[in-house]
Amino acid sequence: MPQFALLASGMTDATYPDPTTLTTKNPFPVGYAIYTGTVNQAWTSQAKKCLILPPTNVPYSQFTPKQLWLRFVPSQAGATYTVIAWKFALEGTTPVWSVLASDGSNSYTGEVEDYYDNFDNSPVYFQITNLSGGSITAYYDSSIAGVI
Repeated sequence: MPQFALLASGMTDATYPDPTTLTTKNPFPVGYAIYTGTVNQAWTSQAKKCLILPPTNVPYSQFTPKQLWLRFVPSQAGATYTVIAWKFALEGTTPVWSVLASDGSNSYTGEVEDYYDNFDNSPVYFQITNLSGGSITAYYDSSIAGVI
């Protein structure tokens, strides 16, 4: 059973846009590395959150990637919206955001729980698009991931 914790509230098309449009695109302090507990302060100052697997209290060597459960709760009942999942990873030798190959874009109506597959230790960011009204509050399974 998932152990849901708050990822972000007040998520809209404007507050959680395409991560390639953010001023600071890299959540890591320098380049790209397996998460060690240090986050780029410029990333933090943007007030955007992404998930990192495993949670910070589980050594990566003891972690097996799993399905990550999320819950999306719109402030307006019956609102329609699309969630695009982005992964921050190396493309050649350059770190970039790219849409997840599996479950990269999902359209929803109202409150939903859904899972995403094929996670590794790369940060994952959830973009909100096509929101019909209000905002979204997102929760994640804190037994599988941590927030940066």
